Amino acid sequence: MSSEMRPPEWGRPPARGNKRDLILYEATDRFDQNGYVRTKWSELADAVGLGSASLYHYFDSKRHLLHEIQAGALETERQKLKRLTTGRKDFGPTLPIVLNGLFDLSSYDIVRNRIVVAGEALVGVPCDSPRTEDARRQVRGIMSEIELAWATFLIRGMEQKTIPEADARLLTRAVLGIYRSIWRWYRPGGPTTLEGVRGFFVERLLATVGYDGGLVDQA
Repeated sequence: MSSEMRPPEWGRPPARGNKRDLILYEATDRFDQNGYVRTKWSELADAVGLGSASLYHYFDSKRHLLHEIQAGALETERQKLKRLTTGRKDFGPTLPIVLNGLFDLSSYDIVRNRIVVAGEALVGVPCDSPRTEDARRQVRGIMSEIELAWATFLIRGMEQKTIPEADARLLTRAVLGIYRSIWRWYRPGGPTTLEGVRGFFVERLLATVGYDGGLVDQA
């Protein structure tokens, strides 16, 4: 998709002088539109005004690009979760704020989330290239930090008797599993609006953690 055809929510592409960010921007579009396997290295190079050999100066491979895109998307999610939970001590009113906030996304954010999910299997596979392996480990690290932040947050709800006691690790994986599943099928501009998705899934996520707006009898 050319920059002229992208929806306004993508925002302006990076300046052409910022080659690294521009490559990530173009790769994000092509991985989503054409798929990771079908995206050609030479086409990416052409799109940013580089020769194929010059592209290797910035990234070792398509897989290196994939993990860098995933890391960027996940770090945005981690920072958002931190911002939404910091300074809010009462779990009850905070939980709906956090869940709704997860869906405050631009079209570009959504596409990056789709790439996180589509390339999830490769995150568990070590790579011989040092730079690619560093990027893969970064993705795994951020994933672990997100899981820990969610588990800590959910434990607060259990301690405040706002949600039933449960295995926080399993509950975290249930929440994230449901949330991530959305990006397997949801695409900006499709028949279902993001607001429609938010309304449906926030309600289900609240039910998943056992939150009904009141105190829970855990005796």
